[in-house]
Parts: sequence; C-alpha cells; structure tokens
Amino acid sequence: MRGGWSVRETEHRAKLAGQPKKKDSRSKTLAPEEAEALRDAADKLESALGHEVKLRPRGGEIAVEIRLEDLDQALALARSLSRRRR
Repeated sequence: MRGGWSVRETEHRAKLAGQPKKKDSRSKTLAPEEAEALRDAADKLESALGHEVKLRPRGGEIAVEIRLEDLDQALALARSLSRRRR
C-alpha cells in the first residue's frame, strides 16, 4: 500500500460517514441554584414515593427516574398512585 487508505479503512470510514451524528452526551452545566432545586425535588419525591428518584434536565423538561427492584414493585407503585388520585 502506498500512502492513502487501505480498502478496509476506506470501507470503515464510508460506513462511519453514513451514520447519524451522535448528540452531545455531555449535559449542560446547571447553575448551583438549579442543581439544588433538582436535588430538593428528588428528595421530596423519594420521601413521597418511598423509592430512589433521580431528576435530570432533558431538552427544557425534567426526566424522572424511579429505581424499583422489579415489575411487582412498579405495579404496586402504580396502584398506590392510582388510589391517591381518587
């Protein structure tokens, strides 16, 4: 091979070029007040639900993650929340 790419390298780069660009996975830095408010809200949700909760900003909204051990816990939580709404 003289200078340039091998056939494999060319194929690899062509494949990469055709793939969609990855979004920037790094989250934007929150102001200290915003980060504290998210932690406070997560703590309050954890107390209310009895499960670990994580809050993350996602495109102008807030994503809520509730950690559960299994599907039975998820269903029990759904029933409990449903009873509270009535």
